[in-house]
Amino acid sequence: MIENNKKNINWINAVKAICMISVYFIHCQIYYGCWMQGVNDFIHPYYVNAFFFVSGYLIFRKQLCSPLIEQSRIEYAKEGGNAYLKNVVFKLLIPTVLFSLVEYVPKHILRGEGVSFHTLMSNTIGGGTYWFTSSLVVAELVLLLLLFSRKSNIYFYVAIGLIVASIGYYLVQIDFHLFGFGRDLWAYRRGLMALGFLVIGGLYWRYEGFLAKVLNGYGIFVLLISYAFIFSDGNHTAKVLISTMDINWMGYLASLLGCMLLIQLCKLLNPISFLTFVGQNSLCFYFLSGALPMIVSMVVKRFVGADHLWGLFLVFILCLAVANAVSFFLNRYLPFVFDLRKFRK
Repeated sequence: MIENNKKNINWINAVKAICMISVYFIHCQIYYGCWMQGVNDFIHPYYVNAFFFVSGYLIFRKQLCSPLIEQSRIEYAKEGGNAYLKNVVFKLLIPTVLFSLVEYVPKHILRGEGVSFHTLMSNTIGGGTYWFTSSLVVAELVLLLLLFSRKSNIYFYVAIGLIVASIGYYLVQIDFHLFGFGRDLWAYRRGLMALGFLVIGGLYWRYEGFLAKVLNGYGIFVLLISYAFIFSDGNHTAKVLISTMDINWMGYLASLLGCMLLIQLCKLLNPISFLTFVGQNSLCFYFLSGALPMIVSMVVKRFVGADHLWGLFLVFILCLAVANAVSFFLNRYLPFVFDLRKFRK
């Protein structure tokens, strides 16, 4: 059993922070118009997928350990499962809808798009604005259903999770839309595919001690060389992007390699206050990761033009600085926007 100690918190925050910083770097390239394909080839396998991986790690570390795993189905429905469901609703689903509502009109005005009741519902109640949190909601709800089996064997969840991920992959191939939504409802197809990373994150939790020994020293060096070899020649056989539903089984393997490498490197880091803050507030940073790069890029391009490397890094630094300030303000003065249960406090 792995304890919830400070050392674990440090590397988890570091992984989430580096992933979120990578998300900003990619988004800034998109909106500013300066694409760095070679660099992005190394970033894409982990920059979002590691979030799912770590989410699965944290869920299984809690759910398959005492006292929760010892609860009967009835007890779990009243206690552990009920708490799990409330966390999904209050910490993921409701903030996703709230931030979507706030962003909807300004985003459509800046893009020169019309507003309508249908697109409003699709982007907010339908979970169409923030694909990552929407898909995470779906993946965690499916995992909750599996946890009602009260199985303690991690391989049960890995097997079912990979089958569900395969179903999600199949639904993408046949371009199936639930209830006729143009953008799949709550990114459910991405959520099904993301479940594969959650259950593998649980498998990593189960064998974390063993893997730490194997990947120590020369092991991590071999991991780094293997990762560099896969992407150094621009080989695009591995499709790794759940965001665009462009992922295949080779992409899963490449992404898992990237996640493992990132985790092992973060375990070597001492606590860094900036990374800790970003990791602890990664949800807020994510909700700002679309609007900020778009707005800041528009301003910077107006004064210095586009497609300049130094302009890209200016946009990138400004976005991180503003996101940091907004996250600090919201968490200090309006923390209930990330969990309505805090409103009463």
